[in-house]
Amino acid sequence: MLLCIYETTLFIFQYLTDFCQVEASDIGADVLMGILIYVTVHANLVAPNTILQITQKFSTNDELTGSEIGYYLSSWEIAVSYITTITIEEFQKFATAFEN
Repeated sequence: MLLCIYETTLFIFQYLTDFCQVEASDIGADVLMGILIYVTVHANLVAPNTILQITQKFSTNDELTGSEIGYYLSSWEIAVSYITTITIEEFQKFATAFEN
């Protein structure tokens, strides 16, 4: 699962830099978070919280502490947390702003 999160995030960076002509230095945490939320919602995951719990349980502390993969996992955790607590009205505002 960690590899999937890592490769998906790398794909997002490559897509933005190669096809959308965005500089890598312009892709900060705020931009990444919005994209991760969007991608996670449209991925139609069955139980993202369960996936996160299993990933955390079977990951070693060395894999996560201070690593790039740990950063991406933490970012995805934040995205999933946001998605599971957002109201429908807030989501509609987010989706409209993101698609424009």
